[in-house]
Amino acid sequence: MKRLNKQGQGKLYFLAVCAIAREEARYLDEWLAYHLLKGVQHFYLRYDPKSQDYPRAMEILGKWEGLGMVTVEYEDTRGKQGSYYRNVTCEKIQHEAQWCAYIDLDEFMWTADDKTNNLPALLQHYGPLVDAINLDWVFFGSNGQQDYEEGLMVERFPNHQGLGYSLQTEVWEIKTILQFNPLVCEKLKEFPSFSAHGVLMLKEPLRRLDGNLQVSESVGTGREAIRDFGLPYFALCHYNPKSMGEYLQKLSRPSAASGEKNRLALAEAFARKDKSESATHSLAAYGPMIRYLLMALNKKGGKS
Repeated sequence: MKRLNKQGQGKLYFLAVCAIAREEARYLDEWLAYHLLKGVQHFYLRYDPKSQDYPRAMEILGKWEGLGMVTVEYEDTRGKQGSYYRNVTCEKIQHEAQWCAYIDLDEFMWTADDKTNNLPALLQHYGPLVDAINLDWVFFGSNGQQDYEEGLMVERFPNHQGLGYSLQTEVWEIKTILQFNPLVCEKLKEFPSFSAHGVLMLKEPLRRLDGNLQVSESVGTGREAIRDFGLPYFALCHYNPKSMGEYLQKLSRPSAASGEKNRLALAEAFARKDKSESATHSLAAYGPMIRYLLMALNKKGGKS
């Protein structure tokens, strides 16, 4: 039986997240717990069964699935991101969720008031005005780490790019939270083309809200011009590249978007993202809350 979400719509979830992953089992619990704290109610995931950490991923996701918080499928991810987004959105998400964020497991949604459970309040406030939210990346650098270390990402990498960093115009600098209102659901029937970053490419404009709380109409991704990165109200904390060792592992596996391995020169790509000058958007304070929530969920799931 469906329950009403906060906006009174007959949907199972007010806010969901959709993602695709491979070789990322060690990060799953933290990423899921953090977004649960921020108000996400459900996760739609595809995990690659050819991953070396597939047994561990199945164990972790099985726990979350048993708690009713995750819908997961185990299928090939190489070059399948766009098709998975399209299929799961058309078949399930648009019918079950009012809003859905399309992000990766190294991306954490951030809001300036730094409160838990505040994403639904933001979306509820702006829901009547917009069809989609644009999330700008904030790169969190290596913070001097050379290889993987035990611990939470939010605590291992507290520092990120400086506020003077200028974002580029490429579409891969943003991700999207999409609202499944009547306009968007109707357009899905006509032009259901998804990409890894712009998500929904429509023939007609969408009303989009950017991180500075500015509303504009645009076709496609909504990225029209270079914008100096200031202090937005919300953004997407991007833990890429992490340490050099973890970055090498990421580059060695096929892309979920294209199916190809990363073709950028290692030094160039790492240097572009390895920025650790500021802690303004640090999520380190969430570390204790994440651990406490995971402990509680493990007990609820029957684990000590």
